[in-house]
Amino acid sequence: MQASGNTRDNLWLDTLGKSPAALAIMIYTFPFFLFVAGLSGFHSYLTATNQTTYENFRYNHSSAPNPYDRGCLRNCADVWCVPTPASKVKFRWVGCASVCINWRPACCSGCL
Repeated sequence: MQASGNTRDNLWLDTLGKSPAALAIMIYTFPFFLFVAGLSGFHSYLTATNQTTYENFRYNHSSAPNPYDRGCLRNCADVWCVPTPASKVKFRWVGCASVCINWRPACCSGCL
């Protein structure tokens, strides 16, 4: 009879040994996870310092302080805690082609 700690240590190895496809998927997806995690970390840094990607690469504020930096918490609040503006896209608009079944220039002359 094995100790309970010993079976827990081998749980991952036993599972991966029984399913080599799971190991292959883990190896395949790991670089994508690293890429997304790095990108998320970089954009979290940009949010915390109140910069855009262009400002970060073009205007390096290392010699002078960033004029738009208001502190980490205030910068994050400025980005995440603002109301979303109304959409300017008219999703309910019906186009001329859907109104005119047999499309003729005279039928949709007002739309063109």
